[in-house]
Amino acid sequence: MLEPLVVIDDLAFHYGEPAGGAAPPFALQGITLTIGRGEIVAVIGHNGSGKSTLARHLNGLLRPTAGRVLVAGYDTRRTSVARLAAHAGYAFQNPDHQLFAPTVAADVAFGPRNLGVAPVEIDRRVASTLAALDLEAVAERHPLLLGHGTRRLVALAGVLALDPELLVLDEPTAGLDRQAAERVLGLVAAGRQRGVSTLLITHDLALVARHATRVLLLQDGRLLADGPPRAIVTDEALLAAAGLAPPVIVRLGRALAPVGVRPDPLTVAELSESYVTGRQSAVSRQPSEDHVRTPKPGHRTSSDPRPPIPDSVVLPAELGGREGRASDPQPSTPTTRVAFDVYHAGKSWLHQLDPRVKLLAVAVPAVGLVLADGLGTMAVTIIAVHLLLRMAAVPVRRLLGIWRAIAPLLLLIIALWPIFDRKGTTVLVEIGWFQVTAE
Repeated sequence: MLEPLVVIDDLAFHYGEPAGGAAPPFALQGITLTIGRGEIVAVIGHNGSGKSTLARHLNGLLRPTAGRVLVAGYDTRRTSVARLAAHAGYAFQNPDHQLFAPTVAADVAFGPRNLGVAPVEIDRRVASTLAALDLEAVAERHPLLLGHGTRRLVALAGVLALDPELLVLDEPTAGLDRQAAERVLGLVAAGRQRGVSTLLITHDLALVARHATRVLLLQDGRLLADGPPRAIVTDEALLAAAGLAPPVIVRLGRALAPVGVRPDPLTVAELSESYVTGRQSAVSRQPSEDHVRTPKPGHRTSSDPRPPIPDSVVLPAELGGREGRASDPQPSTPTTRVAFDVYHAGKSWLHQLDPRVKLLAVAVPAVGLVLADGLGTMAVTIIAVHLLLRMAAVPVRRLLGIWRAIAPLLLLIIALWPIFDRKGTTVLVEIGWFQVTAE
């Protein structure tokens, strides 16, 4: 059991004061939870669900209307924002809300200086934080003159320099390129090893699936679900109830389940590993006798209890898009058919040959095709290459694609053959179909 860092007990909150005898609607209501040290907790939900409102209760920017919030043992109703800042650092969604110093280095140093940190320690924190976020080159520049992504990193650096026990990050990777985003998430993971807890507010469910250790799902100010990422982001019905949809990788896993992929992958690595494992398992279950022919994809013997492997599956067109709300309009009819070359490696001598030997075996008849001295020889060579590739277990679908690609060239050669067929003339030089003749 993790030591609790944050304790929220029956939290309720509404903005503004009662008007006309009626209290305004609650932005948060009935929130009860505990966050342990070292947890990476993602808070998800549609716009207006209460994510940022909840986060602002952790550093005292908002005070509970009812209930209580404890951070590192401090009751936020009775503790100043300045004191809470030493324990809970908050990086706003808009970095411009917390940048004001004349240089990046001065902005990063502002927080620790206000907390009374020794000058030598301040210099160390500024230097190490700027280096960790690759901001050393802009240390003496004005933060508001930098690009949006860099300003976000500067704002995060100011929070990290406080060395808090709890990080509250509102859309921390928005506007960042992949390298910068991975750097930020790497710092979050490193902080977890030191017992630092992180609250991630995000709409990026793929990020949640890869990096969070726990997920809080909010809907209309209430806690709809609290659990591990796999249980939350793969539950399509639960997410739909909150106006969300599963991340693309989960939807892709569901669509590929008929070919052995696990239906709840959280990462590309999990999906690919489950596909490889499923294929290896399918191959290991095949008959071991060399003389038994492998059934075509989708076909099973009458005694085989396994479900058939389809030649293809149909994927919804929106799998190519980003995560969004379930209520967002989606194309009604377009789909993508993904075909699979399902074939099984045999045990013949040809399958056991080194790939370089196979390449040479294909190249030799290919050279013969180029140097052929007649259409008949060319036709025989094409057939030989085709049969050799089939013996090497190249799928029929792939072979047909190859032949379709080179068919125009072969047709052009046949059409131009009379030009090169110069029988009865004196040939000075001949290379394949090309001849230099004397008229």
